[in-house]
Formats: sequence, C-alpha cells, structure tokens
Amino acid sequence: MHLLVSTVIFSAYLIVPSTTCLAAGVCGGGCMPPPPMPSCMGGCGGGGGYSCGSYGCYRMRARARSSKTLAIGGSSAVTQSPDEKFMECCQDRQLPDSCLSKCTYRTYTKAALQAMYFKQDACPIQAATDIQYCAAQGMDHRQCCMNNGVGTTLAGGKCLVFCDQRPGNVTQLDMTYIACYDRFEEMKNCFWTGVTQQQQMQMQQLQQRQRARAQQAWRQTPAAEFSEDGDFDSIVTAPRAQRRGGGARTFRP
Repeated sequence: MHLLVSTVIFSAYLIVPSTTCLAAGVCGGGCMPPPPMPSCMGGCGGGGGYSCGSYGCYRMRARARSSKTLAIGGSSAVTQSPDEKFMECCQDRQLPDSCLSKCTYRTYTKAALQAMYFKQDACPIQAATDIQYCAAQGMDHRQCCMNNGVGTTLAGGKCLVFCDQRPGNVTQLDMTYIACYDRFEEMKNCFWTGVTQQQQMQMQQLQQRQRARAQQAWRQTPAAEFSEDGDFDSIVTAPRAQRRGGGARTFRP
C-alpha cells in the first residue's frame, strides 16, 4: 500500500525512537522534530540538466528504450534485474541524486533511513514513502510477509499494511506501528522475491506465446508441390495444414 501519511507519523515507523518516546507512546521533547520539506529556492544547477521536484532538484533523464529488451515473436519484455527496476522507478518519481543511492535492495536499509531522518544524509526523509513504493514495485506482498513473520511483532497483523504497496490506498499510522520497524529486512526480502518471481512469470508467458505463434506460422506456411520432372514452373503451393502426408517434397503423378 502506498502510504501517503504525514512526515511525523511516517517517521515513527522509519526510526527507532528513544526509550522515553516508546514508553510514553508519543513523540515528545526527546524526539527530533521532522525536517522541513526541501525546496529549490536556490535554483537547480547541474548544467541545466536538473529540474525542481517534490524533494528538491532532480536530474532530468531522456526517456529511452532499455537496451535490455528481449523481443519474442513481435512482443518484448524488459529483462531488467530487480535493482534496475527499483532504480528506474525512483528516477520516474523524480527523486534527487542523494536518494537514488538508496534505490537498490542492498543499499535500502534501516541504517540508511535513520541517517535520512537525522539529516545525516542529504536525501530527505519525505522521500522514504516513494522509495518504499519503488522497492515493492507497487505490488501486494502480504502473503510473503505473513510467511516471513512480519505479523508476529507486538503490532500484530497491522504491520502487513507496509507490505501492500498498491497505489491509491491510504493508511493513517500511529505509534502502535513502531514495532513493525523490526521486520524491515523481512519486508524488503519479500519485495525482492516478489519482483523476481513476477519477472520470471512474465518471461514464461512470453515464451509460451512465442511457441504458439511459431506453431501457427509453421501450419500456415505454404508447402511446394513439384512435378516429377522437377519443373519449377509447375509449382503448386498449399498450406501445410491442408497437406496429406508425405515428406517435405510431394510429387504429383
């Protein structure tokens, strides 16, 4: 589920607050206030290749067809790795360069999120919602998360909302979700597994369509019939589906 929530509430999920915050169930004076939304007031440099987005300046990229495209029988499938899909999603959502380094399954970690919140990283914490969405590729991973024990924290099944990243849904979070942070790696593993399985399924479907088209084309290919003297001027063709046995060359009596 794509979680469109306030920075304060979402940050409660992303970071491990102090013992005082956990005990009180609120974020009081012991917790850092959320950072302000980034702006582009100073303009975006970079030689004119940057524009202002929701999280500050981002690098504009020309839309081009991926070089890793496999064409099969008139169809095509992008043979991107999970990390490449993750990165492309982040780029499409206009994340700044400082956030793109988080857009792989190896670098998207709890430590990275904490650094973002405490402003030890230039990537604004507000971008975490988009990074989470891209990691999940906008899909529902709840079944995998249940199998991986995501629902076994003190928050119970409520943690599964973080595994359903389908767009258009909104969940209002509160401090009861804080325990879900302990299952971050399990969630991320489900995201990677789901994206990998989806790619494999798409390739299998494409290959099945390729075989079906090849068989259909073979049946419709005209087969030549030659006279006994091999006179090519008397070639008669007919679709293979209408042929009555014989080898590749059928001779008329």
